[in-house]
Parts: sequence; C-alpha cells; structure tokens
Amino acid sequence: MEQNRKREVESILRWAIKNGQIPGDVPSVNRAAPDWLCKILLKSHYSTCCSECIEQKSHRRCPVLEIGLRAGHNHQELHRAANQVACEVYGVDNLTMSKADIKEIIRKVREVGGRPRILLMDSALAGKLWEIPLFLLYIDGCHDYDVAKSDYQLFSKHVVSGGLIAIHDLIIPGVSRVVLESLNDFSDVFIRQNECQENRGMFYGIKR
Repeated sequence: MEQNRKREVESILRWAIKNGQIPGDVPSVNRAAPDWLCKILLKSHYSTCCSECIEQKSHRRCPVLEIGLRAGHNHQELHRAANQVACEVYGVDNLTMSKADIKEIIRKVREVGGRPRILLMDSALAGKLWEIPLFLLYIDGCHDYDVAKSDYQLFSKHVVSGGLIAIHDLIIPGVSRVVLESLNDFSDVFIRQNECQENRGMFYGIKR
C-alpha cells in the first residue's frame, strides 16, 4: 500500500469520526479510487482474486455478498455486473423489511437477469453460519459501531486474498471507526465521494 495514501485515508477517517462528514477536498484519494463499484471493481479484479478457486478446480466462482439491502438499488447493480462474469450474488437483511420491500428487491434482481439469493435474518446469525469464500463483501447494514464491527469481523474473514471489501456511509462515526481499526487488513485502500448529492463516503479495500 502506498504509505501516503494510507496516511491520507487515516486522516479522512479521523476527520469523519470527529465531524460526522467527509471533507470535500480529497483529490488524491478520489483520483486513486476505482470508479463505481459494479462497473469497474467487479470486472477489473475478478480473475485475479478468484485464481485460488481456479487452482482448486472449483466450478463455482467466489460470490458477492451485500449486507443491508435497503431499497435494492445497489443489489440490482451488483447482479447486473455479476451476470457478466457468471458469479452469484447474495444479500443479507433482517426481518424488519416489509413483504412489499422484499418483492420489490426480487423484482429488481430478476429485471436484470439475476437470481435472488436473499437471507432474511440478523447479520450476526448469518455471519456465524456463513462458510462460502467471497470475492466482494459490500457492507451497508446497521451503522452502530458494535453491529458494523460484528459484520466486518464475521464476514471479512471469508473474503479471499485480493478480494474486495466496500463499506458505505463513512460520515457515520461508528462506521469510520470500524474502517480505521481495520486498515492493516488491506494491501491497498481507497475512499471516494458518493455520486449522489449527499456525500456519505465509500471505502474500498483490497484484502491482503
């Protein structure tokens, strides 16, 4: 990892923890960061991070897992991108979602040719049961520090070396704290601003 970038990422995270926002002027970090998750990250790193599976003659590529589905927009885009490299996408969300929410997410997934694989359970329970190696872990669940830390600890250990971990909502101090405490787990790290009006901040890390 470039030490200058690591120091800059640390500085941004400490700022976010203190101020509850991402500073707008982070050009070197943003310039180094990959483009939107589904368009670049999934395509550019997939063959490398799944080499372990290929060497083991596995017929299944390492899948993608999203924690926290919300309205399903990101989940739909993950399926859209994953279809291009024939990998599976899973989602975890708790039972507070309404039946209408679930049906809408399923509709969005099927709209792009995906197959819904949604676990409706507490992420802590899902994490204890999970055993499948992952290519990409996208964390956007509960933003409380203890829950976000649990999600990271339970699922990040399943991400293969060279795989990717993305964590959303760095403006929330508990989330930035989890990322800051985990920086040594990555061979390279990036932060970028959101493309929406409100800059909530996205972290990307390539796992060692």
